[in-house]
Amino acid sequence: MLKVIRRWRLRATTATVAVAMLAGLATAGAAFADHDGGREATLKGDWAPMNRCPVDDPAMLAMTGEAGVAVCFADDSPNGSITLGNLTVPIKDSNHQFGLTTGESGFTVIEHDDALVDEPVELPGGLRGLICPSHERVTRGICRAHHGWGWGGNANAVTWAMEAAGPLTEFNLFAGVEVGVPTARQPVKIHLENPLLGNHCYIGTDAEPIVLLPENLTLPNGGNEKFDGDGTPETEGGQMEALFIQNTQGASGFAVPAASGCGFRGILNQAINNKIGLPSPASSANNVVFNEVTTYLGFISNLESVIPNDGKELSKYWHSAVIPSEDGRPGHDQHSHGDGRHWSGPELEEGFRNHRFGHRH
Repeated sequence: MLKVIRRWRLRATTATVAVAMLAGLATAGAAFADHDGGREATLKGDWAPMNRCPVDDPAMLAMTGEAGVAVCFADDSPNGSITLGNLTVPIKDSNHQFGLTTGESGFTVIEHDDALVDEPVELPGGLRGLICPSHERVTRGICRAHHGWGWGGNANAVTWAMEAAGPLTEFNLFAGVEVGVPTARQPVKIHLENPLLGNHCYIGTDAEPIVLLPENLTLPNGGNEKFDGDGTPETEGGQMEALFIQNTQGASGFAVPAASGCGFRGILNQAINNKIGLPSPASSANNVVFNEVTTYLGFISNLESVIPNDGKELSKYWHSAVIPSEDGRPGHDQHSHGDGRHWSGPELEEGFRNHRFGHRH
């Protein structure tokens, strides 16, 4: 999650990174464009957590390293929970990845259609727990037909997954080192699937999404590590650098729209809305928490060596780390950050607000 959403900062090298973003907020960028490079892959070493970085996006490739730089962003939460109305559902592995480019106006988010990947979880209680009991005529009949509708197995199972409902906006650079400050504005929707619900049952839509304002719930701790272009960690040198932080993140106080598209011609919409209590107005009862979040930033360490091809070199390094296999998305166990420098919360704040985000002279 989300791997719902969380922003961080570049660490300037001895050459000082060309980042003109002391204004604090980034602009929204190209969203949900299809592309060939940067799709989910299995990557080696320190590249592993950034396996969907849109490195071949034209905006990323255009970064020179002088007027602007290209950065890969990723964050991952292995567990958490979300409460909508009176329903609470666990979250299992929420992952969010996108690119960042820099310029005079700050960061621009480069977010493709695979930016947010939320592993589907089985809804506790299944379809019966979602719609029963009900006073709706059709739904009441379904709830009573314990055997006729085959309540065992897949007939009752409902999967639940969070999906993006639009591009990330209002990205706040400095919120990455603070607690209780929104880092972005993230529209999402909840996809519910079951044989009776069909494939188009959602809580929230692109037109009327659930709007999350994620923030740090705990002060982050983290560090940095140099690595070679192919992902191999390095204690000295290395063309690339990764920043990483760990903490707990979440959002609350958002409104939740009604369910739609559930069942044939939406026949189950009202039963779901009645059971969950939707639409639900903005309330602290509506909340999402992402536990054990690890956030990564990857960027070229020595800009002087790649000017004017920062974006192109970043893409080249990313592709050089791809492992030709179908093993699925790498986990945290494939990323080693034990040899880099680690920072506490106060050190992160000091470094963030000073030379780590300096201008280039």
